[in-house]
Parts: sequence; structure tokens; C-alpha cells
Amino acid sequence: MTRAITGATAVLVVMSACYPLGITLDRLNSPWKTLDGNAYLRREHPDDLAAIEWLRANVPDQTVILEATGNPYSYFARFSANTGLPTILGWANHEGLWRGHDESVMARRDDVMRIYNAPTIEAVSPVLDKYGVRYILVGDVEREEHPAGLAKFGSLPIAFQSGGTVIYKR
Repeated sequence: MTRAITGATAVLVVMSACYPLGITLDRLNSPWKTLDGNAYLRREHPDDLAAIEWLRANVPDQTVILEATGNPYSYFARFSANTGLPTILGWANHEGLWRGHDESVMARRDDVMRIYNAPTIEAVSPVLDKYGVRYILVGDVEREEHPAGLAKFGSLPIAFQSGGTVIYKR
């Protein structure tokens, strides 16, 4: 009986080591191995990276930017996460969990949706003023999430543009 338990334990230990060993070998053979956290942006979202680099170089700390809000552990909140600049709301669900489902988190989410979806800048200027938004970002994520309301930003001056990623200044 002891040999059976020992044998079963040994088999389970060896089997449990397969995944860490396999994933390590897979990552070592990956053409994407790097410690550069921006490498995926350079490879998959070069226009967003250019905007991030422009924000880092040209926008003072604590300047509020606006970007689309969405699901946690996704590509949403990419500009604020990569620059440290504050935004109205990054990942609503994530923020809600950390703040005990505070109603103000969902109010912020609704404000971001309202700003991007409204037909005119005049309709959302009070909301933009409420949060002190100075720059509005429009990239692939915003175009996918809010296609109907983005034309209004064309009335604002463009602070930076790279391909389809545009930073508007208020």
C-alpha cells in the first residue's frame, strides 16, 4: 500500500512539472521573448505607442486624458496605464471591485460612454470640465466601441496623430 501511494505521488509530481517545463521551453523559443513591456505595442499597435511616447514627452504629470473604458485585463486603459496620466476611468469592473462597488465608479463609466457617444462637443463640455479633461484620445478601441460619436472631436485641434490614433486637445 505504501509503495502504491509513493508511486502515485511520484507520478503526480512528475505530471505537475510538465506544464512549467513545457511553458518555459515554449517561452525560451518564442521570437517575442523580451523584458521590454512596450514590445507588444511596437509590434501590434505602433500608432498607439507613438501616441503614448508623445504623451510621455509633451504632457505634464496629472493632466487628465480621456480614453475608452472597458473590461479588466484587456487593451482598455492603455494610454493611462502606459503614461501614468490620470483618466476618468480605466477598467470599471476592476475599479468597482477595489472600491467596494462604489456607485461613483459606474457614474464615471456612464460619463465616459456619454462623452464618446454624444453627437456634439457642446453636449458633453460640462462633463469634460467636471473631470478637467485636457486631451481626448481616439484609436482603434474607441472607434470600435463608439463609432457613432467620434466625428464631433473633429472640431477640436489635433495635438498629435499617428495613423489612426489621434489625440485631440481641449
